[in-house]
Amino acid sequence: MDERKSLAKYGLPVFLILALLTFSSDVTLGDDLLIAQSNLIAVRQWLTAKPLETANAKDRVYVLEFWATWCPPCIKTTPHMLALHDKYKDEGLVIIALSQDKSPEKVREFIRKNKITYHVAIDNATAMEFSVKALPNVVVLSHEGKVVWQGLPWQPEFEAAIKKALKTAKKARSS
Repeated sequence: MDERKSLAKYGLPVFLILALLTFSSDVTLGDDLLIAQSNLIAVRQWLTAKPLETANAKDRVYVLEFWATWCPPCIKTTPHMLALHDKYKDEGLVIIALSQDKSPEKVREFIRKNKITYHVAIDNATAMEFSVKALPNVVVLSHEGKVVWQGLPWQPEFEAAIKKALKTAKKARSS
């Protein structure tokens, strides 16, 4: 392999990884974004209350749900996501549903109709940051802001990853 092909194959990915790692290693919130160790979570518009303030964001476990109102499997997982939120919110789980819809009105109607109690926003290219190829997709972020699991919301490993991340966060808080 010649030097140019090697640089193209390895140079750009290495550069991008280094660029992403320049973000804070803590989970922090700004007006429209959350920084999770190496990925930027940006929203176009919050449709429910924004998540925790910066001072309280660290030591929480986050689930990012990538979904859309026009996606039948996404709609089917809503009761499951609500149940997980209700089950683990008092242990420090924060769910942020990042809609891929363009219309906030459709999403607001969906929130109202389904009585969604977790955080919902219109995504602003975060799905690309996490290499989401299909909907629905969920990402579990540890209390340190690290991706600990990514996949489909109906996979049994999803809830197992939440439990493990919450347990690790609890140990970290108590030590």
